[in-house]
Amino acid sequence: MVKMVLENVGVEPTKALIFFRWVGESRLFKHDERTYNAVAKMLGQEDCFDRFWKVVDEMRSNGYDMEEETFVKVLGWFCKRKMIKDVVDLYEFAMAGANKPFEDCCVFLLRKVAIVLKSLTSVGRLGECNKVLKAMKEGVDDIRKELELNNDVVSHELVLRVLGKLELSPDVAKRSEVWSDDVERKIRELSIEYSSDMVKMVLENVGVEPTKALIFFRWVEESRLFKPDERTYNAVAKMLGQKDCIDRFWKVVDEMRSNGYDMEEETFVKVLGWFCKRKMIKDVVDLYEFAMAGANKPFEDCCVFLLRKVEVGKQLDMGLFFRVLRIFTEKGNFLTNSMLGVVLESLTSVGRLGECSKVLKAMKEGGFVANGHL
Repeated sequence: MVKMVLENVGVEPTKALIFFRWVGESRLFKHDERTYNAVAKMLGQEDCFDRFWKVVDEMRSNGYDMEEETFVKVLGWFCKRKMIKDVVDLYEFAMAGANKPFEDCCVFLLRKVAIVLKSLTSVGRLGECNKVLKAMKEGVDDIRKELELNNDVVSHELVLRVLGKLELSPDVAKRSEVWSDDVERKIRELSIEYSSDMVKMVLENVGVEPTKALIFFRWVEESRLFKPDERTYNAVAKMLGQKDCIDRFWKVVDEMRSNGYDMEEETFVKVLGWFCKRKMIKDVVDLYEFAMAGANKPFEDCCVFLLRKVEVGKQLDMGLFFRVLRIFTEKGNFLTNSMLGVVLESLTSVGRLGECSKVLKAMKEGGFVANGHL
């Protein structure tokens, strides 16, 4: 309940924080990991950065951790505003916890520091890179904090009731059972009014079984109990993107686009991370092309990140390499010397120096023009 209120007043982060403090100080509710992360996401997206750091430090001191969703969302906002020091601080904070960022995040941040600040040898810049490396080294440790799950603290009573009929708890499926007439009857008997918030929360909690999440998503639509919107489409897309449901994932996001809705930045970043972990390079490029065709375009450095992914793969696929370049430049972006330097360095790191001429040719065809400093 507290988490829902925080998310709904999130358009005004200061009010969200006041409510958060009032509930805690009035002893009406003892804040848990979910409510701390909810208010942290609100503060991280606005000019409330001092308050953001105060809240997450307090959260850590109380034994709670930053959720992956919070990290990804705030990281995106910090990167867009070129708040490099805060980006690195956020990475260090996350690496010190149980929910560590995906491995490639380190390389991304090092590149971000190098590109935005122009040179690693300038005053203060090398120190930032050392800070990231230090955090990465600490992330190698096998120590994981045990988080106590309080099953009595729920996001919303109605969500629990629906999950109960689906035979799921908020944290883990009790047993895998396909959808049945009996399950449908039990849910109908609840006589619940399905709002966007309600459907989204059920989808997120039933995400341990993506197939069942999709069935529920389809059922509320076909039963005309709820018309899917952008938030619920993105919620089910995130569920399908993290499991072995790739065909269904693409079907859902294509349907979402055809209905006039867009992929949220959080969905893109999360699914991109999962695809990268599985080395699904073609799907990574397809996802990039899909996102670039929408309103919520990925950050510019994503192009370099993907070019590196293609280069260091099992085989250098020049078709995918050129696709990334085309997707990037067709949106009015330009290839730079620093981008060329990064991709050539990546080739060298995997012993493919002989492929440099192919890469340079592809970049020239993509509109790259070297200046006198190259």
